[in-house]
Amino acid sequence: MGKPESLGVLSEKWVEKVKTLAWPNGAILTCPVCFRRKAKTPEEMEQYLKRWPKCCGQPADVRPI
Repeated sequence: MGKPESLGVLSEKWVEKVKTLAWPNGAILTCPVCFRRKAKTPEEMEQYLKRWPKCCGQPADVRPI
């Protein structure tokens, strides 16, 4: 899929598919450094379609709920 930072240049059609297929019920973000976990709703996950979530300076691990 490429680097997470490249998500900002995707087409609108692809973004809609990601929202409905990738995390329809939200996602759990986990920091690979401090192992902090945070559950996010699908609406909150929309902000990460343009910028990948980070914690402790590292890209977060994103898993669907």
